[in-house]
Amino acid sequence: MLSRAQSGDAAAFSALVAAHRDSALRVATVVLGHASGADDVVQDATTRAWRGIATVHGERGFRPWSLHVVANTARNDRRSHHRRESDLPLDAMIATAHEIR
Repeated sequence: MLSRAQSGDAAAFSALVAAHRDSALRVATVVLGHASGADDVVQDATTRAWRGIATVHGERGFRPWSLHVVANTARNDRRSHHRRESDLPLDAMIATAHEIR
């Protein structure tokens, strides 16, 4: 099935992804630290995996490779959210400093 997916067969790729979806959701949840957003991470990781499917070697290599893509995507998402959350207090501090003057 992997070779078909690597040849551009979207149905074969979908079948591979579906076979490992539960594991992907668990990995995303663990890396994020919560279930909220895990579906979005898995969807984003699926898109990234489709783009990089040619780099997978061997039928048995798809699962660990795809879960690695999910973990990396979740880490990126977590970092991105952390940056956005940490920017909010800074904005509030700047606004407060301007009000004090």
